[in-house]
Amino acid sequence: MRATSLSGLALLGLAAPVLAQGLPSSNLNSINDSLAAQGQARSFQQQQTTDFNTLRMLNQRDAQAQPVPGLYAPVVPRRGTHQGTGGRGSIRAGGAGTSICSGC
Repeated sequence: MRATSLSGLALLGLAAPVLAQGLPSSNLNSINDSLAAQGQARSFQQQQTTDFNTLRMLNQRDAQAQPVPGLYAPVVPRRGTHQGTGGRGSIRAGGAGTSICSGC
């Protein structure tokens, strides 16, 4: 009796891995299809996130590049000046009313 029950358990123990490996191919195909669909969904979501982040970055860059209106006065260049050494504006020969440097 004991020999029969032990041999039955041994056969059942050996048969369990064989039964687990013998999954029908339709089940494996459905698992593969499911994994492929999940991969495509992740890829689509990642592309959407990348596009959104790119647009947000461009909008932030545009907002930083635009000066605040009315905050700065217009820059009017002075006539007859020359940016000499040290960055000081000095008037060269020819007077303040001319724009051509005649002292060079």
